[in-house]
Amino acid sequence: MFQGPGFGGINFGNAMGGGATNYPWLAQAGAEYANEKLTYLSPQIYGFDIGLQYAPSEGNAYQMSSPLAAFSSGTSPGLPTGGDNSIQTTTGNTSNRWYNQVGAGLRYENTFGPVDVKAYGFYEHAAGEDAATYTTATPGTAAFMSASANALHYQQIGFFQGGLAVTTAGLTAAVTYQGGKVNNQLALDPSGGAPMDATVFGLTYVNGPWVLGTAIGIINSQGSANLVGVSQRHQFETAIGGNYKLAPGVNLVFEYNYYQTHQGDFNFATNAVGGGTAYNDVKGQALYVSTMLTW
Repeated sequence: MFQGPGFGGINFGNAMGGGATNYPWLAQAGAEYANEKLTYLSPQIYGFDIGLQYAPSEGNAYQMSSPLAAFSSGTSPGLPTGGDNSIQTTTGNTSNRWYNQVGAGLRYENTFGPVDVKAYGFYEHAAGEDAATYTTATPGTAAFMSASANALHYQQIGFFQGGLAVTTAGLTAAVTYQGGKVNNQLALDPSGGAPMDATVFGLTYVNGPWVLGTAIGIINSQGSANLVGVSQRHQFETAIGGNYKLAPGVNLVFEYNYYQTHQGDFNFATNAVGGGTAYNDVKGQALYVSTMLTW
């Protein structure tokens, strides 16, 4: 939605280093497009069109053919050890992966005189593996917080995302909201965890060779699964930048990003639960200047 000025830092999350705010809205997020899925996009009728998608698992054919994802030995990249030999399977002792991903969206686009309007709504659901080895410790206790993440019980994914963009006289104002049972980028929310509540606002102005813009995002989610009932993650991000067209297909891009992340009793220096008030906050900023080629 805000690609004119770049905004690479907040779109790609951890590009600015440890603890950086992840971009949860799934635009350009590998968590959404890396798995194989069936997709249907309808023709546009009176400004409306729909999109449907289904994916059986988090995996793809490349992962299935990798020696690391063999059924008889090894473990899929990114999954805990302990008998989970393929990201495509729905059995094992890991409860934090999803399968049977289904999504449906409705989009509307129209122009009313000098005003262009774009809006969409999207809902996604995915089943979660209900492993029998999850912890029964009381949330907030030392036993609960010391349990391994793959021993926790997780909810099925179910979230809504919607957005609106209005353009007139070269100025675009846009907002996107996402909320529901999802944690970070398309991860299962632990049982009892805080739901996702994320909003990003943006302004973009186009005038001749110049494209200028700014975006502000506020993200509230559970964060660390081991801190259910103790704390949740609060994140803030902002970007300001622009493009200048030097020549056809050649653009100068500049951008400034700032982010802040906080979660009580989570140490961002060690990426671990505990430590009281030590390193509960992480802040970062970055300045990008680059050349973008298009054809």
